[in-house]
Amino acid sequence: MKRIETLLIVALACLACGTAHAQYYHPDNLHRVRNTLVSETGVVLSEEEVLAGIGQEIYEETYVGAVKQYNASTVLIWSGTGSAALGVGGIVASALFYRRIQEQKAAVGPGAPQSLKTQMILTELGIGASAAVTAAGLSALITGLVFRAIGTQRLEWVAQDYNSTESRLVTARIGNGQYGTGLIITF
Repeated sequence: MKRIETLLIVALACLACGTAHAQYYHPDNLHRVRNTLVSETGVVLSEEEVLAGIGQEIYEETYVGAVKQYNASTVLIWSGTGSAALGVGGIVASALFYRRIQEQKAAVGPGAPQSLKTQMILTELGIGASAAVTAAGLSALITGLVFRAIGTQRLEWVAQDYNSTESRLVTARIGNGQYGTGLIITF
């Protein structure tokens, strides 16, 4: 009779472990898609799943910063591209306008009216301002590209850490789980 009870207890324990493993499956081949981590089945991991997989320290020091850096890079790339394009457009328009004013001034000769001279000065200022906008846009674009490269590398590192065997150690913590607050065991 004790042998049947022991076998029954072992069978129930195996069933419980199998159910726990299915519930807290740690997917292999985790990869980065933009600024999120995605499992091999295409499921986007929640913040809690990433935290449980990589630990509090790496989550706070690397993952959160990498996501913020990636998001900032998107803003910098788009605003830098727009500013640079606007600045180049301003330079081209001002240069064409400046050329037209020079042609008018050449047609009039040395006694050109003061209004043409004023228009030339304003057009030169427009070219300078457009060049400054272009430089600022290109600076933002380059900074955004650097942020994107660094943020991407950091997110890739987090994905590799999540996939590594070292991160599969059994951990226990008290916190908010999928079904409420309690003891969360990750293995």
